[in-house]
Amino acid sequence: MLKAAVCLVLLLAAAGARSADGNSLELGRLEYLNSCAVCHGADGRGQTPMATQLKAEPANLRLLAKRNGGNFPTARAYEMIDGRLAVPAHGGREMPVWGQRYTSEAGPAHNYHPYRTEAEVRSRILALIDYLYTLQD
Repeated sequence: MLKAAVCLVLLLAAAGARSADGNSLELGRLEYLNSCAVCHGADGRGQTPMATQLKAEPANLRLLAKRNGGNFPTARAYEMIDGRLAVPAHGGREMPVWGQRYTSEAGPAHNYHPYRTEAEVRSRILALIDYLYTLQD
């Protein structure tokens, strides 16, 4: 439990220091277009042809900060994207668990290294979150 708390603090510290690095934003943009745009739209508003095929309406990702009192909800966005720490009492998830997908894409089993893999997953998710931050209305 302590290890999880320390990891969350480190994650939030890293996410709070938003990178102005254009490479990170470009990686986040590409990640968004590859993984999110089909449901949330290229503009993040959630109005796509796919929306009618889903059980739940995709969120308008441009309103995340507005719906959170003007503060971008970094930790909540991370939890939603990563999704590997599901809480059974909260019911099923409509959105895919990208953290799990990113872990499986990290490489073949014979090259598996848990620390490198987790660092890659966090990097992809944080780049995506940095990009989502730029979409806010």
